Amino acid sequence: MDLDCWFDFFELSEEAELHASDLRHAGLNARLFWPNTPIQVTPCLVYESMIARQSETYSLLFDALLQLPDVLFDGDYPKFAEAVGFCSASLSDLLTEPGDGLLPCRWDLCQRDSQWFAFEANFGGALGGLPTDEMQALYDALPLPDGQFCDSWASAGQSIAQSFVRRFGAADKWQLVVVDDANAYQDSPLTAKSAARLMSRHLGQDIEAIAHTDLDEFAKTVTKPLVAFELFTLSDIAKAADDSYGPYLSRCADGTLQRGISLLCDLYMSKACLALLHEAADRKLYDPFTCAAIHSAIPKTVVVSADKLTDLRQLPKDRYVLKSAIGYGGNAVFCGWEQPSDRWAELLQDAGNLSGQNGLCVLQHRVEGERAPSLSFMPDGIWIESDAPQVLGIFQIDGQLCGGAVRQAITGDGVANAARRASIGVIRRVSG
Repeated sequence: MDLDCWFDFFELSEEAELHASDLRHAGLNARLFWPNTPIQVTPCLVYESMIARQSETYSLLFDALLQLPDVLFDGDYPKFAEAVGFCSASLSDLLTEPGDGLLPCRWDLCQRDSQWFAFEANFGGALGGLPTDEMQALYDALPLPDGQFCDSWASAGQSIAQSFVRRFGAADKWQLVVVDDANAYQDSPLTAKSAARLMSRHLGQDIEAIAHTDLDEFAKTVTKPLVAFELFTLSDIAKAADDSYGPYLSRCADGTLQRGISLLCDLYMSKACLALLHEAADRKLYDPFTCAAIHSAIPKTVVVSADKLTDLRQLPKDRYVLKSAIGYGGNAVFCGWEQPSDRWAELLQDAGNLSGQNGLCVLQHRVEGERAPSLSFMPDGIWIESDAPQVLGIFQIDGQLCGGAVRQAITGDGVANAARRASIGVIRRVSG
């Protein structure tokens, strides 16, 4: 099955709008996107042969990321945290005993010349693109005239559930609870409830979503061993003005609560980690295969500092992107080709100041993915065809690649991200 089949289906079917509306409702219900987000109805198709070729490379990259504290900092996690943009003293105290937990990863990458190029690695329990299961089920049921010849790939939610079962035993022997930061939960409990629904689907448990301040009371109602699915981050704990995370930390310490998602996700998600990977590879601190994978699959990335500004100003701005190391959702991302020369100089100057508006920043070589045709359904019912590079969000759980979501700009040539209202769709696996 090729992309033309999907175009034909949505362009010729009398029920195209109904199917598109169903897909939109499923995505909204799962909190995959916001009400004003365009939905890409033609899925991104990835061939099994491509997945097989890239699996070894991304296994090496994933392991290299997790080895960074040992390779560059002799296992000193507070020093590693500072190097990637986290300088809080209270956060350093939490890192003396980092503990264990799953490190769900989503690589943001583009495809060119039959290779994937990763420009970000995101970690945590609240990653965008995680809840695609409901949309994938609708794609499985669509009445394509030639039948179904592609599938949804193993979903990240399914892979996380399988990881928990391997770690904690059969799902009927323990109880999962989704825990979010109280402030975030008060602003909107929908993300936490979506995560609870997703994990309930794959574990067969009745799963509650709670604020972290309600953990002690909730634990009293549970008779089985309790496992947390953390949506909050290490930074949330460090920023808490009170001791409200005390019950969580003490329960993890005494074993009455098992940590599901690692607190270290916050650190590995820093874009400075990709710069550190290049530094370690340039110094040949990894084996030759890993160094080659870093150099070939991750665009050159450097941490911006005052002593590097003279050299960085000489680089052609049209070939670089400036990013805050710990920015989220496409915020504090500046494309050099979109900036006037004087503005670019100001941005670099500010980036060289760690106390500047965007904190620690990285400069990354521009990656130009292949253009891909797509059809998107707008919130107002308008159909839009696009032919722009796509950003694939490929998940990696316990080292194994699994499906995810795709983003594509429907206007302009900038970076496709949430801040620019890119369309969002799903990734489907194709045999061949």
